[in-house]
Amino acid sequence: MDEKKESITIKEWDDSGHQCATYAVESSTGHVSTRYQSSSLYGFDVVRFLKNAFLPAGYPLSVSPDYLRYQIYNVLQAFCSSLASLIASRAVLEGHGVGNASASATDALLLTILQDVFSRVTTILSAYYLGTLLFPEAKTYRLLADILNDAALVLDTLSPHLASFFCLHGWCLLISRHRIPADSTAVGDIGDLSAKDGSKETVLALLGMLCGSLVVPHLHDAYTTYGALAILIIAHLIINYIGVRTVVLRSLNRQRASILFSSYRGTQIAKGTTSIQALSPNQVAAREYIFASPSALLQPDATDGRNVSGFCTMGVPLSTLINPQLPRGVLNVFSGRGAVHTPSLNAALFEELLSIHSEDKYILWLAADSRAGCPHVVIVLKEGHVSLDHVRAWLHASELAHRLGGKMHTLSAQDVLKLIGETRDVIKECFDPFMASIKQAGWSLDGAGGGLLVSQTRTIRVEQGDRKTR
Repeated sequence: MDEKKESITIKEWDDSGHQCATYAVESSTGHVSTRYQSSSLYGFDVVRFLKNAFLPAGYPLSVSPDYLRYQIYNVLQAFCSSLASLIASRAVLEGHGVGNASASATDALLLTILQDVFSRVTTILSAYYLGTLLFPEAKTYRLLADILNDAALVLDTLSPHLASFFCLHGWCLLISRHRIPADSTAVGDIGDLSAKDGSKETVLALLGMLCGSLVVPHLHDAYTTYGALAILIIAHLIINYIGVRTVVLRSLNRQRASILFSSYRGTQIAKGTTSIQALSPNQVAAREYIFASPSALLQPDATDGRNVSGFCTMGVPLSTLINPQLPRGVLNVFSGRGAVHTPSLNAALFEELLSIHSEDKYILWLAADSRAGCPHVVIVLKEGHVSLDHVRAWLHASELAHRLGGKMHTLSAQDVLKLIGETRDVIKECFDPFMASIKQAGWSLDGAGGGLLVSQTRTIRVEQGDRKTR
């Protein structure tokens, strides 16, 4: 009887999960047969080359589903921007004196140096004022960056006509090309992603220069130049807006947290249960505004409502609570007497407020600019606060603003303290179900709430002493 031949089968996949080859090893003969599932690995495959050159390793498994859709719009807007930049570059050269026999190379050099200085200064100032906002408000600042860059292109194009006004001429040329980085939609290797994005930018720049070399020579007068520039900039901004709208982010920021909790709490109030499915990232992205006040707190609404119940600022110094320095005319929410000048939060009330938040990593109160119907909740953070504490504090502020409503002019400080305690109990009951619900809906909870704290913050430590401060 012949012995049964044993064989070993080995299957091979590429980094995107596609099976590309199968190897069969016959143990009795030692023969290895190979069968490729796709085109030969040793031949030149154009599709494979383009994929490896311009798409992240492991695509599509290594990136979020909206990556390709966004990249298509990104390619189109970058192409429009490249053509518009060529038109503006020609105007800049004319502004520097190219073609003008009386122009001075020294003047052009000094203007270039001044432009570079201005660019570096604006980069430093942008990093200082906007650095913490870029990640949580990535959509807003991605679109804003392109609007500012297009404004710079327009001013560059106008610069030759302002030669008689050196100051204006200089400022036109000094508008920085400072680009604010957008939040990546990828979840894979950031280094590989950046390299592939750089490759795409290089190819687009080459295509833009090629097309620009065919178009720019035909722009002989101001009408054709400005007309072409207007068409390119309008197309650039429209494509950018659509592209940013297609991005679906799965991390929480202030606006997304407000939309999520507004829908969740509205459904909870309507149905009287905590077993509620939270909105998915796609649903929130459809409701999200690109330009909106990120500090706005929304009324509980199970539908697509955007009614603002108040505003919230997180990470304020303690002096905001105990020494508000209210301006003239602000309602007296501390004493309820409607006095013109509001007294500071006294020691007894402050101790009661600390007692309410004794187990929390934050303290809630109302800001000096709170007005009837539009409370402004401020949050002081305690030592040891983490991102989940930011989410809990934000939800607490949302519930408090909703409860205050238009009743602020009738409430005393004691009434406000009571509401803070009641809303804290509500949040304590629904926080865990809410977080479980949004996790099930597809939200990323790694560092949840990291996008809610967006400014330099103060932190306090409450210590027990002889006077028993809690």
